Amino acid sequence: MADQIYTLRQGVLTKGSLDPERLADPSEEASNCPAFTPSREGMSEEQALLDISPYFKEQSDLSLCLQPLLKALGWQNGLRELSEALPHMAHSLDITGLRSIMAHLGFGDHRVQERLTHLDQRLMPCLFVPAHKPAMVVLDRRPDGRLHVFDSRHNQEALLTPSNERGDCYVFRPQETELQPDAGERSWLRILVGRFKRHIALTFMITVVSTLLGLAPPLFVMAMYNRVLPTGDVRMGLYLLAGVIIALILNWYLQRLKFRLISFMAGRAEYIIGNTAFQRILELPVSSTQSSSATRQMMRLRSFENLREVFLGPLATLAFDLPATLIMAAAIAFLNPWALPVIGVSALLFLGLGKIAQGIQNRSVRDSAHWTGKRWEYLMESVANLRALRAVGAVSLWLDRFRELSGRSALAAFRTNWANAGVSSAARLIGMITGVVVLGISVVGAMQGWMSTGAVIATMIIVWRLTGPMQNALMAATTLARVSSTMRQLDSLMRLPTEDNGVTRRTRRPVSQGAVDFARVSFRYSNDAEPALLGVTLSVEPGRMVTIAGPNGAGKSTLLKLIVRAHTPQAGSIRLDNVDLRQIPVVDLRAQISYMPQHCEIFYGTIEQNLRLANPTATHEDICWALRMAGLYTDAEAMPEGLRTRISNSQAEQLPHGFRQRLSLARTMLKPAPVVLMDEPGNGMDEQGDRAVIRCIEYLKGRSTLFLVSQRPSHMRLADAVIYLESGVVKKIGPFEQINEIVTAELNK
Repeated sequence: MADQIYTLRQGVLTKGSLDPERLADPSEEASNCPAFTPSREGMSEEQALLDISPYFKEQSDLSLCLQPLLKALGWQNGLRELSEALPHMAHSLDITGLRSIMAHLGFGDHRVQERLTHLDQRLMPCLFVPAHKPAMVVLDRRPDGRLHVFDSRHNQEALLTPSNERGDCYVFRPQETELQPDAGERSWLRILVGRFKRHIALTFMITVVSTLLGLAPPLFVMAMYNRVLPTGDVRMGLYLLAGVIIALILNWYLQRLKFRLISFMAGRAEYIIGNTAFQRILELPVSSTQSSSATRQMMRLRSFENLREVFLGPLATLAFDLPATLIMAAAIAFLNPWALPVIGVSALLFLGLGKIAQGIQNRSVRDSAHWTGKRWEYLMESVANLRALRAVGAVSLWLDRFRELSGRSALAAFRTNWANAGVSSAARLIGMITGVVVLGISVVGAMQGWMSTGAVIATMIIVWRLTGPMQNALMAATTLARVSSTMRQLDSLMRLPTEDNGVTRRTRRPVSQGAVDFARVSFRYSNDAEPALLGVTLSVEPGRMVTIAGPNGAGKSTLLKLIVRAHTPQAGSIRLDNVDLRQIPVVDLRAQISYMPQHCEIFYGTIEQNLRLANPTATHEDICWALRMAGLYTDAEAMPEGLRTRISNSQAEQLPHGFRQRLSLARTMLKPAPVVLMDEPGNGMDEQGDRAVIRCIEYLKGRSTLFLVSQRPSHMRLADAVIYLESGVVKKIGPFEQINEIVTAELNK
């Protein structure tokens, strides 16, 4: 219908359309490519070894020792689990990376410095890392004293006469499972804190001893005023000075040890919270996360960082200094009993002020968090759609909206800071009044003779140290409001049911044949929405191909998502090889399905790593085969670093849409699966891309059960049956020739 036709090819605009015969046929890339045969076909998991060299730029002795070490430890899981535990884009494998891999695979480690000759049999198998030689895996000790080892230098097992060489021996043993979320009524954070009960008890013990040593300076001052100065006994003064110096040194060491313990607990807790929360979010059903934007979820993840203040913030300081507060109060009661009621009244004032401030700060913190989250969500959305904003000329309007959100956010932050400043000023005022009143009482006692001058000074030193924790308790009201909200969110997250819902993550099952059956399946996205699918019943035999057609919103993509259990139907059942999908662990199910979505998501990494997301155990030859089948091999090799060229989702707009679609097609082909799902594979494809899609379809026919969503008649003709959906209902099923009239009528609307 156009008046003129132009063809753009390789940056050159040509008038008229090119002859299809002049277009390079991508099938030439695959013409010399043999039929795909998995590199480890016919090999058991014990015989097969994963080539982990593509995961590192440089091979190391530790990377060579990894799989022999796992075999010696009796690790029974498959190669996919190992590939998932390997680091992402690492230069080489060092000892820290190896320990991290072993931890992900469920092994804890213990390091022992030992000589080979003295290596105990009970420590084997273990990893021995000499100071100046390649690492080795010590398997066992033979009766003649020689060691059976895996020598990474020669990449083989050998018998070695033990030397007197010293090195680090890493002993790996299966560890207890990491802290798992508890769906019961018990708080998950309480379980987490319970893991550190020994560290907490040791911290309290150190606090008690440190506080007793911390009383040495005020007692030294009192002794100097009461004993040394009146008598002029210099020797006694030197002895007391030496004692207080020793006490200060010991106190410094204990304080250092205490803060190391607190820092360890905080760092470890932050690591566990971050990993467990992120893992929990990944395991949630799609329906639990689709109601919130990605930016909002990122803000919630970042808010979990506030929980480090449970160990490092004012709350932790207050809790760990509680024994010190009691000891100092007892010391004041011994030196000046009349000062104790003043301290009690001061504590009540701090408590009342904290109660008043907590309500104000709760509201201000809640408003500040709300508007700050709105502001960041708006900012992220604007940056992501900056090109579209400029294209429609809406930059000024967007700036006005952002200015209003920024103003609300700044005002909420101002009110929060103002409330904090007021509380801080009131706390300092109460502390100063407390010190002045205690000083007045102590001076009266000294004038009346029932209190010495040294006791007055010692009392004031202890009082000023005692009012500090009280001020911390008041300032902790702000932290308590923020941390309490975050703790409730985290506990609520941990109580949410996951996709597995307690089912074993991986099981050993026979190879699936690919038979898929729907029995009166109905599904709606929300309770108030129209059904996306209603009473769908169909049966697809293994190795058959079906094309799903229908108008927009008919439920075609929803049907594919139900097969991979991205959603669960509210009624009916879906069966794979006569087994209900709900009885199959999600990880097992998706390992048997290769899925090509409508839009290709690109992750930061190389082209090769993006392809390995679908099949982490694929070899380089497998990847090249998949790229040739998708007609992408030539384009990928033409990039600056070939398959090792780094791409990311932020650079996705710089890549042609056809390139991204072929990359998604290559992912699908790379993963050998009995069931293959393709959602609009020809979307955005040119003629060459469509030929690649057809070639892949023809290859998969008879090898896998293929579900193809497409409106193209050329794709429907290849199918054994066409399923026509309309408003979520199967209107007709049959060969393309039987429903051609329905499809043609729909296309002509």
